[in-house]
Amino acid sequence: TYHMARIPHWIQNQNVQPYATNITRQIYQPPFSGYVILNLQLLSGTDRLANLVQLGSFSLIPIITAGIISFFTQRKITYGIGVILSLTLPMAILQSTSTQNDLILSLLVLIAIVLLLEFRKNQKSSTAVFFAIAIGLAIRTKGTSYIALAFLCIWFGLLIVQQIRKNKAFKFIWLRIP
Repeated sequence: TYHMARIPHWIQNQNVQPYATNITRQIYQPPFSGYVILNLQLLSGTDRLANLVQLGSFSLIPIITAGIISFFTQRKITYGIGVILSLTLPMAILQSTSTQNDLILSLLVLIAIVLLLEFRKNQKSSTAVFFAIAIGLAIRTKGTSYIALAFLCIWFGLLIVQQIRKNKAFKFIWLRIP
């Protein structure tokens, strides 16, 4: 009622500004996955490729899962179990053929986890910037991302405080050039 319905409005109006509608979710729900679908529709001239956003996210989730596992162990059996589990989640398989935005949100949260783990390891400001971009895109994808990302943002804040205390300087880490 709102994921795909707002895209023809955007195409017809030739902008993504709010428009008159009785389905207010079309206006207030975060639009990032809709923007990606909109670009796919404009490039292809049809809505047949609209589910590629979810399908592409579903195909990238096992790769990101393996990346998360690599921070904790190098055992190949653990990689295999993690990839198999991420590929065989029934709800993920079902949603990979739809135009919902749950899998793209899951992908962005997993990317944020990888970037947070990488930031914990190397303390590079560029990693912090990419972490912030992943968080921002997740927030622009689905409103429930606030719940999923709250812990990651608290953890990031604690890492910043730990770095400040370790350096005994009150400079923000992201202001330093790596």
